[in-house]
Amino acid sequence: MRANLACEAVFVITRRKENQVYRLTIKIGKPGRMYEVQDIEAPDLLAALQQAVAMFPADAVAAELLELRRLADPERREYTPA
Repeated sequence: MRANLACEAVFVITRRKENQVYRLTIKIGKPGRMYEVQDIEAPDLLAALQQAVAMFPADAVAAELLELRRLADPERREYTPA
């Protein structure tokens, strides 16, 4: 029994973290507002931010807004009455 517990503990410690999906939204200036939206798969927010910087479009230098957020899994999303 102890051997099984030890194997399970090692599996939990060494198991790779699943990637999460983050949404990058960039609102680019005036006169006509344009939104650039990209989905990024990464293990954590820092990795997603690093990918966002690497893929940052040149025309977004004058961006008004940059948002990076983790997308909720539709199956796990909680809905509450308004």
